[in-house]
Amino acid sequence: MSYKNEVIVRHQFKGMHNWGNCHIGDVAFLKHPHRHIFHVELVASVNHADRDIEFFMLQRLIDSSIYNLYHGESDMGYIELGSRSCEMIAKDIIDILVTRYDLPSTEVTCSVFEDNENGAKVSWVKG
Repeated sequence: MSYKNEVIVRHQFKGMHNWGNCHIGDVAFLKHPHRHIFHVELVASVNHADRDIEFFMLQRLIDSSIYNLYHGESDMGYIELGSRSCEMIAKDIIDILVTRYDLPSTEVTCSVFEDNENGAKVSWVKG
């Protein structure tokens, strides 16, 4: 019998974004900047069941990665994301975590949701 171990951390932040290239009339309002609470869930594979990656440290890495990627908060207290989609944000978070930090993971999945309703999931597999 074999087991697959994963750790899961969640994070949320206030952000503004827009879909500048929106060409769908029914949702044309998305062309304009609008605010969400973005909910991030990161799942990372681990090699054993005794805290291969520590939850709090991984959560801090996600928080600092978001802050550094998007240059901190605005005067209004939110992260300015420009025209980045949930998929783009998830990929950005994975890229910074697997390139800047020595995570033992061979698989990382990041999901980003707008207001914890609609979102996207991006997966990375080492190799």
